[in-house]
Amino acid sequence: MDINANAARLFCELLLDDSSSSSSEDEGVRGPLEKRPRVEQYIDDVVARYTEVEFQQNFRLNRGTFNVVLEIIKNKISSKTVENGRPTVPPKTQLLMALWYLGTPDSYRSVCGRFDLGKATGLRATR
Repeated sequence: MDINANAARLFCELLLDDSSSSSSEDEGVRGPLEKRPRVEQYIDDVVARYTEVEFQQNFRLNRGTFNVVLEIIKNKISSKTVENGRPTVPPKTQLLMALWYLGTPDSYRSVCGRFDLGKATGLRATR
């Protein structure tokens, strides 16, 4: 049996196996939300170490131009933290994420995972 046939068989078994559903799903009760795996501290640990060439290849701007653009738009894309709300996404992160998304063929899911944001937050930040 080849690999594709094995994969198809396994997939069909998983679809037909209803014993994997938990009793909380049957009762309509949701458990606690789990944080999806993401890259933490990507900007501080990785982007900060990029050479000028690597930064420009990934974000399509050099660091100097990026900083100028950030200064121009940061007041328009920053918002204040709402009391009892979640912390807002810093303007630097929003701009880096938007430039990465526009400059690469990555999906929102991939980009949000890289920049440690939820999908809805990433979509709002990029827009």
